[in-house]
Amino acid sequence: MGWQAASADGILPSVAGFGCREAAQPLATKVRAWIAASGQPYHTPTEVEAQFPQLRFLTPQDRRLFIEALKRSGCELLYHDDKSIAQYGLSSPSGGSP
Repeated sequence: MGWQAASADGILPSVAGFGCREAAQPLATKVRAWIAASGQPYHTPTEVEAQFPQLRFLTPQDRRLFIEALKRSGCELLYHDDKSIAQYGLSSPSGGSP
């Protein structure tokens, strides 16, 4: 079998950080507001992380909580085959509910 890269749904997380303990809901609210204000229908993870570098430092558990809060806030995520995030966007053209 040999070496394989970690996947988003594997035992070892493919994305992990440490040091950011910002609460998931306020962070999700900030990200959603930025996406809505940008006027763009979607953003790549690189673009979102450039605006919110603390996302790179979320623990796996905090990252899951952030993603759940983001979806509840009216964001839609598209995923790559390996379950990593491909795009962040809004659930509806009007931006969904805050």
